[in-house]
Amino acid sequence: NALMTNTSVTHLLIAGNGIGDVGALLLTEALFKHIATITYLNLGECAIGPISVGHLASAIAKNSSLITLNLDNDYKKHFTSKFRNGIGDVGAGHLATAISVNVTLARISIHDSDIGKVGMQHLNAVGRSTFSVDIGCNFWTR
Repeated sequence: NALMTNTSVTHLLIAGNGIGDVGALLLTEALFKHIATITYLNLGECAIGPISVGHLASAIAKNSSLITLNLDNDYKKHFTSKFRNGIGDVGAGHLATAISVNVTLARISIHDSDIGKVGMQHLNAVGRSTFSVDIGCNFWTR
């Protein structure tokens, strides 16, 4: 509720809190419908999957303030973290769509997020030279 009334937040770090898909959906609504000032969002290890990433990507496509999005998992805790993000190829496709529409977004970090070759094809198809995707330790790199 506090996020819906705060209009000056620019950086939000929620990493490691296991908000899950439901929490990510609620956060997406709060952040992008009510706050136009977020430039950095870190949802690393929040236990979110491709469906909530799809909703997040839809919001990002309409947002003009977000510059950096971090959805990383700590690869050192691959088998022990209870809050891993499972973005996968479907989630990567959603992110690719958002990236192609939102020219303000400059960087996404998605380490160890279960993205395979198909997801990488989605991200490579964007073809923006002013964009950076940090994708280490995903299936296509193993």
